[in-house]
Amino acid sequence: MPSDVFEIVISEDGRYVDASPNALELLGLDLDELRAMPLGSLTGNTAETGRTVWRRFVDDNLPIPPHPAVRLRARGGDEVAARFLGTEPGPEPGTWVSRYRLVSGSRIVMNRPMIMATILAQWREAERRLAALAPNDPARSELEATIAELKALYGHEERRRSTTANP
Repeated sequence: MPSDVFEIVISEDGRYVDASPNALELLGLDLDELRAMPLGSLTGNTAETGRTVWRRFVDDNLPIPPHPAVRLRARGGDEVAARFLGTEPGPEPGTWVSRYRLVSGSRIVMNRPMIMATILAQWREAERRLAALAPNDPARSELEATIAELKALYGHEERRRSTTANP
């Protein structure tokens, strides 16, 4: 693995379980500290948002797309600029590996925060799947509930970010 690529391993139930040594060094954390953090906290998201997006990824196979600009929260509030490369099955059953590439320098352009892009991608995929179902298919109600949850989560994140950006 190139030295500018680092990995974080997440369990199916949404816990940080492991990380590459360079990830821990970049974030200024030891493994126990990482394991104690709620999912989503590395990317500055609420635990509820992190769990919801992760559950949709694991349970419903909805995407977490690669993203060109992510700011990971390191110890002391410092930020690590990275590109999110994707998530794939991990080395142990029930785990997933998220890969990031360190971005040189401290300036990265954030067009849309990764969580917002992920929620939109999952929402669009759920709508695409819903449109492909027959009107009387029993799977429709579950997909409709998923779409409603993602829509509400997107609205929540929009409000949270606008409040944070404009105190």
